[in-house]
Amino acid sequence: MKEETFESVRNEGLLLYDYQRGSYVYDLQRPDGQSDIDTAGVFAEPVEWFLSLEPYPEQIKDEKGDTVWYTTRKFFNLLKKSNPAIIEALLIPQENRLFVDPLFDELVLSDPTKFFSKGIFETFTKYAMSQIKKARGLNKKIVNPVEHRKSIVEFCYTFDAAGYGKEDLREFLQTRNIPIEKCGASRIPNMHNMYAIFYNPDKPDQYNGIVKDGSENIHLSSIPKGEMPVCQMHYNQEEFSRHCRDYHDYQEWLKNRNPVRYENYNDEKGTEYDKKNMMHCIRLLNLSHDLLVYGTANLKCRGHYRDFLMSIRNGEHTYEDLMNYATNLTSLIEQEYKKSKLPDEVDSEMVDDIFRTIAIEKILSK
Repeated sequence: MKEETFESVRNEGLLLYDYQRGSYVYDLQRPDGQSDIDTAGVFAEPVEWFLSLEPYPEQIKDEKGDTVWYTTRKFFNLLKKSNPAIIEALLIPQENRLFVDPLFDELVLSDPTKFFSKGIFETFTKYAMSQIKKARGLNKKIVNPVEHRKSIVEFCYTFDAAGYGKEDLREFLQTRNIPIEKCGASRIPNMHNMYAIFYNPDKPDQYNGIVKDGSENIHLSSIPKGEMPVCQMHYNQEEFSRHCRDYHDYQEWLKNRNPVRYENYNDEKGTEYDKKNMMHCIRLLNLSHDLLVYGTANLKCRGHYRDFLMSIRNGEHTYEDLMNYATNLTSLIEQEYKKSKLPDEVDSEMVDDIFRTIAIEKILSK
C-alpha cells in the first residue's frame, strides 16, 4: 500500500482542510513567543486506500505530533463521537484556517452547529475533569524521573536473619564477602521466580554471575551435585520489567519534551501541577458550557477571561482553588445540560451522507 506524506497529499489534491490549533488559536500563547505552533488537517484517502481490503492509516503526523492530518473516515467517526479536538476544528477562526477545500467548506464548516449535541457534555466536561483530578501528578516523568536503568540485582531479595523478612541480596552477599559476580543461580522447582544462590570459595571462578547485560532473566549456572546454596533468592521480575518500561518512556520523553513547558512545571511558587494542561482543561469546561447554552462558541479568549486563563498558566492559583472552580463550573454545566435544546446525539445518518458525498467527489471520481 502506498505511503502518503504531507507533501504527497498536497500534490495529489487530497487535502480538504488545514488549520492551526492550540495556544495561538485561543490567543493563549506565551508572550515570549516560545509556544509551539501546532497544525491539523483532514485529507481524502487515496482511492487505492479507500478501495483496499487491507486496513489503512487513519492519520499522518510528524515525529513530535505538532502536525497531524486525519483521513475523512477518521475525522467523521470522531465527529460522531463529539470528540473535543474535532468539534474545535469546526470553530477555527478564519485567520487560523490555512487551507479549506470549497466542498468541505460547504458541507462541514459553513454550518458547524448541525454537528453539536449533548454528547459534548460527556466528551468535553468529563474529559476535562478527569485531567484536572490527575493534574498534580499528571506528568509523573517530571515528578518521578527515571534517570538511570537499574540492574536486575536491585530487584533480588533473600530472607533476613530472622527468616521471615526480606534483605537485599547485594547486602546479604557483601556482609559475607561473597562477590556477586562469582555466584551461580539455579531455579527452585515449583516456586515462581525463586532461585538458589551458590558460591564456592575454593573455586571462585566456578560460576560467572547471576545476570547478563541486556537480559531481564536470571542467568542460570550448571550446579554440581551436592553443592550447598549460600541462600535462597526471590527475583521480582514484574517490578523490574515495569522499571525498564518506565525508563524507556522517560528517555523518549526527554528526547521529545518541550523544555519551556518542563521548566515551568514546578516553579518557585510551588504550584506542582502542569499549568498549561490545567489552563486548557478550565478553558475546555467553559467551552462546553457555551456550546450547551448558546449552541456555539468562540475559541478566541478575550478580556478578563483571557487574563484569568493566563494567570493559571503563570501559576498564580493553587491546585485546590482551581479544583473548586472546576467543580462549581461542572455543577453549572450539568444544570445547563438538562435544559439544553441540543439534540441528544449527532445525526449519524447526516454525517454518513456528508462522508459519502466527499468520498464520491474527492476520492472515487479521481
